[in-house]
Amino acid sequence: MRVDELARWLGDDFPNLAERCRIVREIGSGLQAHFHGSAFEMVQSSNNSAEALVHAVTAHFPAFRDEAIYQGGQVAFYKRAQIFTADVAGALPKFFKFDDIEQLTMFADYRIPQLLRDKQVLEYAPDLAKAVDSEQEIDPGCAWESEIRGCTIYAVSALASLVNIPDYKLDWLLWQMGESTQAEMKPHHRVRTIYY
Repeated sequence: MRVDELARWLGDDFPNLAERCRIVREIGSGLQAHFHGSAFEMVQSSNNSAEALVHAVTAHFPAFRDEAIYQGGQVAFYKRAQIFTADVAGALPKFFKFDDIEQLTMFADYRIPQLLRDKQVLEYAPDLAKAVDSEQEIDPGCAWESEIRGCTIYAVSALASLVNIPDYKLDWLLWQMGESTQAEMKPHHRVRTIYY
């Protein structure tokens, strides 16, 4: 895959085309090296475990290793690896049923924290609120981004417990709500990253 080919598919103005092209090649190489070029085989190798599939994705595709260092410790969000797993379960239930699918967290990116802030579930510190509201880009992996994502995971998990549905399913519902009301809310945080 070349950048110009990807640009024809996605459009020249699509952000980070060169990096996205590199990731497509990385995925193809990883599938070829470990799973005979087959995503189906990769999913089968998980033996009906969502956790095992997330581990396989993050082990073989570095662009899915969504991690940060926060207060001296490593934090793993694995947003895209988890959403891939949930999407496989949702799209192919006749082929794949993960026994531990409820272990998935919500898929921490930008829309749901925006929604939870709007609904006063999350409250940002004044400096962070000022940066987000002025649409200032924050650094990937910085404390602010890690805190927004971590607190969103915690809040969604607490809400999911209250309504007795898995975190990832509540994510789907909240995402749709956020998408339909985004124009009415304060801005979402902005970060240039491959992990969302």
